[in-house]
Amino acid sequence: MKFSSELKDYWLKSGIQKGDNLLFHSNIKRTFFYFKKKYKNFKIDNFFESLLEVILPDGTIAFPTFNFDFNKGIIFDYLNTPSKMGSLTEFARKNKLSYRTLNPVYSFSIIGKNQNKFKGIDNISWYSKESPFHIFNELNFKILILDLDDNSSMTFLHYCEEFFQVNYRYYKDFTGYYIDADKKKLLKTYKGYVRKTEDGIITSCNNAADVLWDRGIYKGSKPLSGNGIRYIYSSEYFNFFKECFELNKLENIFYRKLNPTLHISSKYCFQTSLKLH
Repeated sequence: MKFSSELKDYWLKSGIQKGDNLLFHSNIKRTFFYFKKKYKNFKIDNFFESLLEVILPDGTIAFPTFNFDFNKGIIFDYLNTPSKMGSLTEFARKNKLSYRTLNPVYSFSIIGKNQNKFKGIDNISWYSKESPFHIFNELNFKILILDLDDNSSMTFLHYCEEFFQVNYRYYKDFTGYYIDADKKKLLKTYKGYVRKTEDGIITSCNNAADVLWDRGIYKGSKPLSGNGIRYIYSSEYFNFFKECFELNKLENIFYRKLNPTLHISSKYCFQTSLKLH
């Protein structure tokens, strides 16, 4: 099929290389309809399979298959609870090559060479050193983002926040019923490292993205421009967060406090908080 070679070329020109370890956050709508307009028989299967063709067999790809219903008291069924992260991630979850990690909130479907490193991970704390996020960091995964801003995609930020034990989050227990792979119904408790909402804390990391673009650390295209694909290595994001943490400059770069009387422009934050090079 003509679109097979075109898609493969599309991924390779986007910064993906054979053998990459990828964490892929995506909104595929614009890209999907671009190919659908050119090729009437184009399906999400083709989109998915073209990615695997580029990555496998020497690489690994992780799709976020998050679902937040467990936090609302809804039963999590390991084999059947769907991903809420879009059609591509749900397609990946159902694929026979995929292994889904066990956390009922922040699970990932993993395909490829390093899949075994993720098997059996049932991290009690969402973003802890026992979570898939830590493996992404240890293996220096390339975080690839398609047509999403950082506020809507950079979940790796929360791993950094828990790693450095930031003072604007705290641990909160969530208990609910969990149906495991053997169809056993269990009552389980997990921990979320959640925002101090009573202090008006909200995640706001698009400012961090602007700094990363300015420094040339982000590579590719910004959301909804060009092909909409950008990437950064997990170590690069981690080290940038560490720099800001050590300078006590996380606020207004990675999070902010809701305060209607305070209006701080992003440029002011960057120029006064960090020395940019």
